[in-house]
Amino acid sequence: MKKIAYALLLSSLAASTAFAKGDSVPNACDYSDYFHLSADSVGPLVIGSLTGDANVAVVQKDTNSFYVKDAPNCPKDGGYAKVRFQKDGDNYCDLTIHDAENMWDPDVTSSCSGSLSFSGMKYDGIGSHSYSLSFS
Repeated sequence: MKKIAYALLLSSLAASTAFAKGDSVPNACDYSDYFHLSADSVGPLVIGSLTGDANVAVVQKDTNSFYVKDAPNCPKDGGYAKVRFQKDGDNYCDLTIHDAENMWDPDVTSSCSGSLSFSGMKYDGIGSHSYSLSFS
């Protein structure tokens, strides 16, 4: 009985030491969020340009969707992606997306020109890491 109690004591000490060091805290690095045009957006819109700073990578999937991924160094404060959606050279919206491993949802700000305006971003559903972008 003493051996069992001693083994339980040792295993609980090892677990508490690992937790205190942060070993059992899951790492949220290597995140990826997907962004796409919502079905109710005016069209046709296409991605005119996209870039990321040193802390995120932006990968275009097709003419109107893309991924934002963290950089290998996984900075806690994340980074910024800049994406232009456009109808033509006179009607466009520049989006700045701040995304990080510890953010609940990415932050999006916009600057639009011509008749196009950014209506907002909607989360597509629990566990999806997918967001619809709406334009009017």
